[in-house]
Amino acid sequence: MKIPLIACSAVLLLSATSALAADSTARVMNVRGQLRPSEYTSLAAGVAKIVLDSPLKAGSSFKKGDVLVHFDCREESAEKEIIEAKLATAKSQLDVYSKLDALENVSKMELEVGRAQVIINTGELKKVDAMLDKCDIRAPFAGNVTEKMVQPFQFATLGEPLLRIVNPKSLEVEAILPSSALAWIKKGASFTLKLDETGEVVTAVVDRLVGEVDPVSQTLRIFGRLQSDSPSLLPGMSGNLDFGAH
Repeated sequence: MKIPLIACSAVLLLSATSALAADSTARVMNVRGQLRPSEYTSLAAGVAKIVLDSPLKAGSSFKKGDVLVHFDCREESAEKEIIEAKLATAKSQLDVYSKLDALENVSKMELEVGRAQVIINTGELKKVDAMLDKCDIRAPFAGNVTEKMVQPFQFATLGEPLLRIVNPKSLEVEAILPSSALAWIKKGASFTLKLDETGEVVTAVVDRLVGEVDPVSQTLRIFGRLQSDSPSLLPGMSGNLDFGAH
């Protein structure tokens, strides 16, 4: 069952607020935290085309640079061949004009038109190459597919979401602390997270503090960097944080 990010943040906020209200002078602070990926994204169609191939399913893993979605761009491929032929012809013509110009046997207008044709066809080639680059959606990082919204032979509209992907090895800890923690918490401070799902205890250090305090709840959001990598850790896991005595 998926828990919305808003709901998770609300749980963290309620936990931090309760901890503050219960004992704001406590020397041992236990608040809730959750694992979240620092690398995740939703991939959308950059062209309005038919999907020829989308081999991965939800849960499948991939490497950085792997093709995740391939569109039918045969028309653009044919257009590129035409433009390449025109460019080759324009370059040959310009070469002839340049030699004739050295012999003062061609008009300046013909020479400039020849140069312009090379520039125009070069630009057209770059344009079609840019379109062809959108025909393959490649993985921006290594990771897993968490949701697939497209199937082969489906027509995808421009901007339509196709896949959601995440790098499970890029996990970090997010937590909301009482603002009184500013008296002692610093970047690099160590803490532990005991996960509800597995009972595993992982160690982490404070990586960054969000630069503002919520004036209503008097809380502060922080992010922690895990000190070890474990294949059992998954985005969305949560548990109690322990910063020890402060």
